[in-house]
Amino acid sequence: MPAIEPPVRYADNPALRSRYTIQIKAPEFDGRKGVVFTLFHEDPYPPADQIPRLLAPLDPNTPYLASALDKVFQAWEVEVLREYFKSTHPECEFIVKPCEPIPENAAGLGVFAEACSHTCDAVRFHPEDLIGIRGFYSRLDTEP
Repeated sequence: MPAIEPPVRYADNPALRSRYTIQIKAPEFDGRKGVVFTLFHEDPYPPADQIPRLLAPLDPNTPYLASALDKVFQAWEVEVLREYFKSTHPECEFIVKPCEPIPENAAGLGVFAEACSHTCDAVRFHPEDLIGIRGFYSRLDTEP
C-alpha cells in the first residue's frame, strides 16, 4: 500500500496577497527564443521583521522557506521595474501576476540560481532605484 503523503500547507494571507510576481519574456536571449525570466531579489528580502507576517501561518524558521519570498514584489517595485524594462528592453513583454500562496516546502529562486548549471541560469538587471534584481530562466523552456 502506498504511503499517504501529508497535505502541504501554504502561506496564504492578506499581506502576501498584496504582493506580486514579475516575469519578463524576451523574444531572444543568448541564442534562444522565447526566454522567460522570473525576477527575484538577489539580496536577502524582505526585511527580517516582515517575514513572519508574509509567511503566516507557516513557520518562518523552516529552512529555505523565507528565501521563497525573493520573487515577491511590492506595488512600487513593480512600477519601477515596469519603467526600467520599458526604457531599456522595450521588445520584452512585462508580465505581472498577483502572488500565489507559497507552499511550506518552497525555496527561493536565488537558491536555485546558485545550484543551477547547464539547464538554467540567472542574469542581473540594473534598474536605478532597485539594486540586486536578477532574472532566473531555464534553457529547457526555450526554443533553439
